[in-house]
Amino acid sequence: MELLRGFVAAGAALTGLVAVTACTATSGPPAGRQAGASLTFAVNGDPGSLDPAYAADGLSWITLEQMYDTLVSPKPGSTEIGPRLALSWKPSDGGRSWTFDLRREVKFQDGTPFDGKAVCANFDRWHTFSGLQQSPSVSTWWQNVFGGFKNNESDKLSASLYKSCSAPDDHTAVIELTRPSASFVSALSMTPFAIASPAALEKYDADAIGGSAEQPDFNSPFGTRYPVGTGPYTFVSWEHGDRITLKANPSFWGGKPKVDKLVLRVLKDPTAKLQELQAGGIDGFSSVPASMLGQLRGDSKVKLYEGKPFDIGHVSFNSSVKPFDDPKIRQAVAHAINRPALRQAKLPPGTEDATQFIPAGLDGHAGDTASYAYDPAKAKALIKESGAAAPEIEFWYPTGISRPYMPNPQDMFQSIQADLQAAGFTVRPKAKQWSEYVSGLLAGKAPMFMFGLIGTYPDASYFLNLYAQQITMGDFKGELKKLLAKADETVDPAARAALYEDINRKMMEFVPGVPYGNVPSYAVFSTRVRGFTPSPLDHYDFSAVELAG
Repeated sequence: MELLRGFVAAGAALTGLVAVTACTATSGPPAGRQAGASLTFAVNGDPGSLDPAYAADGLSWITLEQMYDTLVSPKPGSTEIGPRLALSWKPSDGGRSWTFDLRREVKFQDGTPFDGKAVCANFDRWHTFSGLQQSPSVSTWWQNVFGGFKNNESDKLSASLYKSCSAPDDHTAVIELTRPSASFVSALSMTPFAIASPAALEKYDADAIGGSAEQPDFNSPFGTRYPVGTGPYTFVSWEHGDRITLKANPSFWGGKPKVDKLVLRVLKDPTAKLQELQAGGIDGFSSVPASMLGQLRGDSKVKLYEGKPFDIGHVSFNSSVKPFDDPKIRQAVAHAINRPALRQAKLPPGTEDATQFIPAGLDGHAGDTASYAYDPAKAKALIKESGAAAPEIEFWYPTGISRPYMPNPQDMFQSIQADLQAAGFTVRPKAKQWSEYVSGLLAGKAPMFMFGLIGTYPDASYFLNLYAQQITMGDFKGELKKLLAKADETVDPAARAALYEDINRKMMEFVPGVPYGNVPSYAVFSTRVRGFTPSPLDHYDFSAVELAG
């Protein structure tokens, strides 16, 4: 969940987010470099870790995408998957075996070679996670895509999709799966599956993390001070709560970036970001609030970019705890929230009505799901039928964060709270800082909460699998996982789409949450920034950007 990349959510997340096009295959060095050029981009907070394997949210991905590469990635300005560290790939054995032809003459930033053995070392590391690493708040995306591990330590974990990896030669990696998967390759475009230097992972104790499942501490030397990938920028320093500084990688396989120094500066307040942009303190920022759009469109010194919605914002429940174990209460909440007013007043222009848990346009989006129109009288009647009197809700919302689907979480919370109270609910607010918020959601601690997903690979499984893995839904969760597994193993596109449509219908009947909008995203840059390519996915690659003047 941006999940956190929703959460994830997260991070974050899953949008038609306007972003510098990431993970594109580059041929040859970029032209027009400017010695000493420095670009500063404002981000909403610190990453959870500099180790991609633990990066649950989109906030972390922005930083990691500069230092690491994945095997595959979206093509520029597209949701179509193309090459990155892998030049090509092909299935065999009915989709249970995948052979990747790897890019030649690539080195990690520590000088060690990128090859088939390095790919296998990363997959085997993820597969053999143990202890705290098997918590869903730690290995979020491995569990979302691959399920369990070589040795599952909890009966809540499913059998692993991953079986093994072999390297017949330096330029080949063969990944064996335990069953066919229609979404496997697309999922590998996500940052948590970026390939890190095996030597650095071992040298800098990447697996040495602490804390608890509810609040993990990603304090390994690798994840805090010595991250090593193959990407366009290398790590310089991390001043927590202030900035991360990176420098151009002179040995980057795509050619040294045009900007020598990249600063990712923490600025949480949108007004402060705008003031810094106007004063020249930063060169750009994303998650632009709707209230600023008119002003920015009239400013000749900046350029505003809008991305097509490819995300989902929702209010969701832990339906295994009271009062949300009662479907009438979940339905009452759905009828109590004035979603049209919420979209008009609190979300950007162009926000579309969300009727289910995947955006329109993806295979599996159903046209006939159960709907819950704004109807306070119906909400009150459902509460009465449930037998509860003024049912109390503990409602979580995050602080210090802005996401496309919740640009001002506190403001949105207050609007939803007023709707719920008008329908007869007693609402108890619980505000938490973003990283703690995400960890709490993943651990099932939040009875009701705002969240969302920003599309990071173009497949229904992305949105629905993440929901099934991380939202607590009682007995329905087991049924949903089985349905999703069947859909992912279905190779025929039409049959697979029909299965996802059926899943969407079942989810909206169960009401694990209330989707409220598919939101366009906005990013703004100074006009001196050039080479920015809008993308329908939430990725950033600053290696192609240059500065004028």
